[in-house]
Amino acid sequence: KFKIANNFSSLINKQIEISEKLNGDTLTPFPIGKYKVFSDVPSGDRNYRNITAYDAMYDIINADVTEWYESLEFPMTQKDFRDSFFAYWGITQEDTTLIHDDLEIEKTITGTGISGKLIIVCICELNGVFGHINRQGNFVYITLADKTKKILYPRVELYPSNALYSAKTP
Repeated sequence: KFKIANNFSSLINKQIEISEKLNGDTLTPFPIGKYKVFSDVPSGDRNYRNITAYDAMYDIINADVTEWYESLEFPMTQKDFRDSFFAYWGITQEDTTLIHDDLEIEKTITGTGISGKLIIVCICELNGVFGHINRQGNFVYITLADKTKKILYPRVELYPSNALYSAKTP
C-alpha cells in the first residue's frame, strides 16, 4: 500500500514496477518489485490516491485453474507440469533443478474449483521447497540449507553429560 500524488487517472489492473534511488544513484535504482494494482481510491480532498498492489502470487492463489489442468496431457514429468503452469501465467521461473523434476505424474483430480494455490502448494511440497515471487517478478524456489551435515548434534560436550542428564535420581 502506498499513496501517490499528481495522478488523476485510475491505475487499477495496471502493472507497476517500484524501485528506489539510494544515495542519489539514478543509474542503478534498487528494485522493490513488480506489482499489479488491485485498488486505487482517491483521497477525500483528491490530493492523492491510495494504492493497493500485489505481486503475481495474489492472482495465482486466488484463481481457478481447472481449465488449464484439464487441458494437460498426462502422463508428464513434474518439470513439464510446473513449466506449463508458469507459462500459463506468463511468469518466468528462475533456472533450477528440483529433486523430483523427472518424476512422472498422472492426472489425479477431476472436477471444478482447482485453485492456483493448490497447484503451487503441491509443486513446492513435492520438492521440499518454498515458492516466492522475487523483486524482478520471477518465481523462485527456496530451500533451507542443510547444516546438519557439518556438525554433530547434539554436540559431544553436551550429551551425555552428568550436568545435563545425570544418571542419579533425586
